[in-house]
Amino acid sequence: MENEVYAAPEAEIVEESSSRLNKASRGARLGAALLDGAVYLLAMIPLFILGTLSGTQNGEGLNFLSKIMIGVAIVAFLCIAIYNLILIAKYGQTIGKKILNIRIARPTGEKASFGRIFGLRIIVTGLIGAIPVVGSFFPLIDNLFIFGSEKKCLHDYIADTVVLEV
Repeated sequence: MENEVYAAPEAEIVEESSSRLNKASRGARLGAALLDGAVYLLAMIPLFILGTLSGTQNGEGLNFLSKIMIGVAIVAFLCIAIYNLILIAKYGQTIGKKILNIRIARPTGEKASFGRIFGLRIIVTGLIGAIPVVGSFFPLIDNLFIFGSEKKCLHDYIADTVVLEV
């Protein structure tokens, strides 16, 4: 039949996978960062109290209670930091990310390695932030990248990671 030459081409229809990767919203990422900051801020409450009380000590130096409060703050801060490192290593999450059900992953959805998350997302960006003059602008530039179409911060590009909904 001659008319088959002019027939519409046929293509196999493939259903899209239901396991499609859903990137975390900008709001969820901001919320997780704020929660992480609030948790560390709570650990520092003894230091805030100490700072308030130190004004009434007339410069007599640190008394026993002051030393205990500093110790409590340091231990609390270290416990939170260690817990966050464990969460990052096991699940690619911090406390804030865990609460908001988002995680750091590779662009394929696979678990990102601890070295990639800690080394590239945290250490490298921290070193860039330590560069005089340039470093003071880096956190702003890093976070402004979130408004791109990929919803990725600059540290995500450096580490080749994404933040996904769990």
